Amino acid sequence: MTSLKAAAILVLTAAGTACASNAMAQTIAYTSYENLSKHSYQGPQSVGTAGYHLGYLPSGYIALAASFVPTTTGTLDYLELALGSLAGFPAATVTLVPDNGSGAPDLSDPVLETLLAQKLPLGSGVKTRSTKLVSAAKPSLTAGQTYWIILTTAAYDGNLIWYQSDTVSQRVIYTNDGGQNFTGYTSHQAAFEVVVNASGS
Repeated sequence: MTSLKAAAILVLTAAGTACASNAMAQTIAYTSYENLSKHSYQGPQSVGTAGYHLGYLPSGYIALAASFVPTTTGTLDYLELALGSLAGFPAATVTLVPDNGSGAPDLSDPVLETLLAQKLPLGSGVKTRSTKLVSAAKPSLTAGQTYWIILTTAAYDGNLIWYQSDTVSQRVIYTNDGGQNFTGYTSHQAAFEVVVNASGS
């Protein structure tokens, strides 16, 4: 009995070691914060100041879209975005989709995830807190592939800001016809971070 019990303990210990070695490691797969503090953003990337409010028009909703390429493969843990509200209902809908192969969001297939960002900080000044959105769907992201984060207002009267990175130069695009067409908007990347759970070895 003693030898059987010891063998059982050895088997359980080995299994526990294997599980620990395959544990998921929380990893930053993409960030455009760079040297930018997550609590002190420089200058708003605001469609409102350019005449494009994140809201709704007769032609369809208006949205900003920023792409990223993860450096690590894993399941999405959370997104952290530099968002703010200028007026109206302070909430945003954040949608994650793959690239369509032509440098634009793929809206033809089911989205990877849709998250609601609520109680966004008001104003467009510095020292605005970041907004963390924990993934519920846990979609798998593959290193080297392009994905898009699409930001829309969660209410018809919303007017939102997506603050820009202070160091990353990358085009952020927008649509004002409900996503049928996207075009260039700015040469500054939006400020956000993508964190995944990557499988350990």
